Amino acid sequence: MRIVNHIGCNFDIESQAELARIGIKVSRGIDAFDIDESDPKWSLLQSWLARRRPVVTTKTLFSKTELGNASYLYMVASWHHGFPMPDLDDGYIKCTYDTAKMCTECGIGAFQKSPFRMKAEPKWGKWDILQLNWIFDAFFVSRRSYQDVFRPLGVQCNEVLNHNSGEPLESVVQIIINKVADGHLDLHDSCKDVCAKCGESKIRPHDRGFFPRLTQRRPLCIFRSQEYFGSGRSAWNATIVSSDLYKAIAKSALKGVSFYPLAD
Repeated sequence: MRIVNHIGCNFDIESQAELARIGIKVSRGIDAFDIDESDPKWSLLQSWLARRRPVVTTKTLFSKTELGNASYLYMVASWHHGFPMPDLDDGYIKCTYDTAKMCTECGIGAFQKSPFRMKAEPKWGKWDILQLNWIFDAFFVSRRSYQDVFRPLGVQCNEVLNHNSGEPLESVVQIIINKVADGHLDLHDSCKDVCAKCGESKIRPHDRGFFPRLTQRRPLCIFRSQEYFGSGRSAWNATIVSSDLYKAIAKSALKGVSFYPLAD
């Protein structure tokens, strides 16, 4: 397991020189660099980070053995493409979700009622799986990937509609994730934010180390956590997959997602 930080900033002459003394080379202006926390330069960088406060994105990279030995894994998107439609004034929320029980302060309580709409066919390129921007608990896959990988394991799908015509898009479907974990996640070390309006809690997005273990497990291929993650008005459930589904995705070399093994 390796923890890597992606650090981006608008580097001026002074910060460029400060990083050069540590042994990190950046270009002047908007630039970014990655640094592994096992790198000796990481400890030297701490005071600079505290002073300059750049944008830092953390990710954990796991070995093939760690991934292959896991019974369950947290699946996250590595490709966000396009927006749910209609994309103005939260129109997609009214169009796609039942909001009768949704908290307007934290976003918890909305349930999908209708197919998602996209502006056009996704421009897949090298990718096979995507998430739309703003939506972190819905995954969309190419029809070929669905037929080859997800359908043989019993995963169902929804059509995705062209926003203008209302007709199903040809190249993409949404995989259905409607089952919910029996047990809770073991979150004793996680940070929770409690909504002042509804009293429900959300967990800050996970990016460091193994994903929290489940207190109870049953043999499901793909399912949602009971707990909500997010910040502000964004709220979503974690998507958890079985070892069988992870291995099928890895064997087919599908691109667009990464995985965090659940702790045992």
